[in-house]
Amino acid sequence: MVARQWGRMVVGGMVLAGLAACGSTKSEEERLYLFEQLEQERFREDVGWDTLRQYLPAFPSAKTSWIEVGTVNTQTPFRHFIDAGSVAIAPGQIVRYTLKSESDRGAVNISYESIRCGVAVWKTVAIGGTDAWEQARNDEWRSIERGGVQDTLRRGVMCSGGGVASTKESQLLYRLKNWENYNLQTANENG
Repeated sequence: MVARQWGRMVVGGMVLAGLAACGSTKSEEERLYLFEQLEQERFREDVGWDTLRQYLPAFPSAKTSWIEVGTVNTQTPFRHFIDAGSVAIAPGQIVRYTLKSESDRGAVNISYESIRCGVAVWKTVAIGGTDAWEQARNDEWRSIERGGVQDTLRRGVMCSGGGVASTKESQLLYRLKNWENYNLQTANENG
C-alpha cells in the first residue's frame, strides 16, 4: 500500500512537472530542466528483491478476481489473466501485476511481473510456487516481444506516450477491461 501511494505521488509529480513544462511562462532553461527530470525517471533504478518482496501482492487464491487479457497473437495456445488486486504503479514508470497464463491443455503458470513503460522492457519479479511467491531466477529486464502478452499490456493499456497510462490503478484496470479500445497495436491493425 505504501509503495502504491509513493508511486502515485511520483507519477502525479511527473504529470504536473510535464504540464508545467508546457506553460508559456517557463524559460527554455526551466523547460530543459523539467525534461531532464522526466528523462531521469524513465531510467530510475528499480528496487531489488529484498525490498520488493515486502510489497508483493497476496498470492492468488480461489477468491482472486481475474481479468482476461485480450491478445493480438491468435497463434498462442495460452489465455492470459491479470489479478485485479495486484496492479500497482511504481517509481520509474513501472507497472506491476500478477499474470496467470493457462494453456489450452490446462497447464497454469502464475508470475508477478513488471513493465517499464518508458523503455519498453519487462521482467518477471516472482513466480508462483505451491502457495507462495518465490524469487524468479531470471529477473533481468528483457525487451518486449511483438505480439506477446506484455506487448498487448504495454501498447496503450498500461502504458501510453512513453509513460504509465494513468496515475491511478483503477484507471489502468478500466483500460485492461476495455483493452480493445486502448491497445494501440489492435487500433493500428484495424485502422
